[in-house]
Amino acid sequence: MGHKKVSTQTVSADKVGLRTKILYAMGNVYGGGGFQLVGFLYSIFLSDTIGLNMAYIPFVMLAGKIWDGITDPLMGRITDKTRSKWGRRRPYFLFGSIAVLISYVLLFAPVSFESQSMLLAYAILSYMTFSTIWTVVMVPYFAFGAEITLDYNERTRVMSVSTCFSLFGSILASSVPTLIINSFPTSKQGYTVMAVVFGAIFGISVLCVFFSKKEVVREDTNTEKVSFFKSFINALKIRSFRAYVGMFIFGMLGMDIISMIMAYYTRYYLRKDGILALCLTTALLTQLVCIPLWTKVANKYSKRTAYMTGGILVSAMGVCLFFLPKTISLPVIIVMIIAISIGLAAVMFIPHTILGDIVDIGEFAYGKRQEGTYSGFATFIRKISSGIGLAIVTGILGVCGYVTPPEGTTNFTEIYQPPMVEFMIRMFMSLIPVCLVLVGVFCATRFKLAGENHGKLIKHLNSLREGKGGTLTKEEEEDLRKQLIGKKAV
Repeated sequence: MGHKKVSTQTVSADKVGLRTKILYAMGNVYGGGGFQLVGFLYSIFLSDTIGLNMAYIPFVMLAGKIWDGITDPLMGRITDKTRSKWGRRRPYFLFGSIAVLISYVLLFAPVSFESQSMLLAYAILSYMTFSTIWTVVMVPYFAFGAEITLDYNERTRVMSVSTCFSLFGSILASSVPTLIINSFPTSKQGYTVMAVVFGAIFGISVLCVFFSKKEVVREDTNTEKVSFFKSFINALKIRSFRAYVGMFIFGMLGMDIISMIMAYYTRYYLRKDGILALCLTTALLTQLVCIPLWTKVANKYSKRTAYMTGGILVSAMGVCLFFLPKTISLPVIIVMIIAISIGLAAVMFIPHTILGDIVDIGEFAYGKRQEGTYSGFATFIRKISSGIGLAIVTGILGVCGYVTPPEGTTNFTEIYQPPMVEFMIRMFMSLIPVCLVLVGVFCATRFKLAGENHGKLIKHLNSLREGKGGTLTKEEEEDLRKQLIGKKAV
């Protein structure tokens, strides 16, 4: 069979081999790079290459997110209930690898419709296809990661390797696509080749996860069947899950807005169109280098301490960035990007390490391990944050009078945007992400799980699975429930 049961006596000290870590982490080349590519290129591809009116782009993003509201949680439920010779999660990596390639070819297809309504319809359908395939692959991926190990620090190490590969994928998606696109006579030709190249890269990365490790099944102590709707309500009742949602959605939304608006910021505010790849690569390399630092902080102090420290750094640098003039020199720009990216590394990385902890807390609350269900909710939150960010940004730029470049434009620095558009580009690059990240920092203060009480929790859960009644006294259990679950989860 494609899965195996393990003794609960040793699972809290479960170690993950290097081969498993690397093959699992390969999947996050798609997880990070796939969204990075779409986040910083898709909007400007729609507006500046195939000529979709900026006012229509928010409808593309919002349609995709409404669809995600159905598919993401549903996929979590499906992957929890999947049974095959390869296990619950791995079939989706095998068959999803081909679908990933197809989704990028459709997304960046060089369509030429005279009608704006036809362009809008095609953009919506292709974006929904991309979102669906991302869901089918990444919901099982995050669920798989949450069940690889129950050890608090080992889980952080696994996710640190995964995040490094995610950032590597993001670096590729930031630095290479524009080189491919600009090497062809027209941007439409360039986008087509770029889509095939990166679709193949991402598809191969997903396939690697299939070969990483056979699945581990841990039996539930509560065999009661729970409906899809009730499982979602139960998750929201847990204090730690609500805190995690806040950290994830506001931190990632701030980062997504920065990633997307940077193309407009360098092109229309700084008037330095050629530095986009350098800026994005600098940001992502900085984050990659800082992952080991934040891993040590999380393991030595706590995950929320790491998140809060990084969030405060992002906020301080974001305020400084707002006051920098458009005549700023390139070295100063790079220094600011590095400083902000050090903090963004924590804001982006830490929530991924927490998902497995949330599954543990969910088991503590309800006696069920629902990795797929929580992963589905988390994936939905991730895509909602990205979609809302893109819709808000593009919608406001459209209302403020964004000027769509004529078809065939090659020198975009000759296109000047209205003053209000320039001002909003500055706001979306600095103060608005600052406000969002600070909300995430506040949510982090509500997350109480750390290494010591997590160890007690896992020991208690293992004992319950063995039918021994748990290891916590009544007073200890009540105290831990108050910290991690709150009064609403019953």
